[in-house]
Amino acid sequence: MVIAILTAACLILGCIALFGAFMASRKARRVVEHRVNLVRKAPRENPAETVLALPLTWVGRIGLGLRRVFVMRIPRQWGMRTNNGALFLIALLASAAMWLLTHAVFGFPYAVVAPLAAGIFILAPRACLQHEQNQMEKKFTNIFPDSIDMIVRILRAGLPITAAIRSVSREAMPPVDMVFGMLNEQMEIGVSLEEALEVVGGRIGLPDFRFFAVAVSLQSATGGNLATTLEILTDIMRKRRAVRLKMQAATAEVRLSAYVLGAMPFFVVGVLLIVNPVYLAPLIKDPRGNMIVGVAALCLLTAFVSMRQMMRGITRS
Repeated sequence: MVIAILTAACLILGCIALFGAFMASRKARRVVEHRVNLVRKAPRENPAETVLALPLTWVGRIGLGLRRVFVMRIPRQWGMRTNNGALFLIALLASAAMWLLTHAVFGFPYAVVAPLAAGIFILAPRACLQHEQNQMEKKFTNIFPDSIDMIVRILRAGLPITAAIRSVSREAMPPVDMVFGMLNEQMEIGVSLEEALEVVGGRIGLPDFRFFAVAVSLQSATGGNLATTLEILTDIMRKRRAVRLKMQAATAEVRLSAYVLGAMPFFVVGVLLIVNPVYLAPLIKDPRGNMIVGVAALCLLTAFVSMRQMMRGITRS
């Protein structure tokens, strides 16, 4: 039993290490490609969107269908850069790890193992995509005020807002350059500035960008000093970010306590499996024990989701 647990743990850690190495190499490749694109001014493309414009083989159709399942009911998807092949690999590794852990190690019946493996097949890539989107939105929110300052300086130099947007799309840091690149593309095909801001704002879905879109649209319709308005807007954005950081610092102790309390049951079970595996045998071999384990896991998951939502509601206000 101990050998099986150690084998499963080694396999899971190996899969995690391989996935971490893959993501690190992928990130380094993106940095190099971005620097090359800055030199040659190549158009920026989103792999998640580029695949939609290519002729799809049956493999591509399967990958696209799986991706639609993974991102179902996620409102914002513009920051998801992982391609379909990597998502399928993540789903396969997570499902195999769950199958190995529940069936080979704990000996759960197929009626329990199959739904768990199917669920983790969907949830693992979905969690990766959601994390990627959250990180992209966080990065955008952090550097967006600096990009607005760039627009203010361009406006004070006497250039129009369209020229400022074009300059930001070329010179700003990602992902702001991608968002303003979408604005610039909309205007180049003849869409008015107000309509382009509405379309891109609906797609981005971030409050800071919506504030910017409303300010630019109102100033374009009614006139006035847009540079001063944007300066006030950047000051508000920075104050909101400072408040969020203060709330994160204030709730750090609560979040750490939640992580420790949530990890304690798994730690205790792992120690008991190594020290005295017979003690937990009824939870594995008896159907009533399986039911108890399922209820306990459901309660832990509910508590984790509830506390996470409360913390996110405070820190994102």
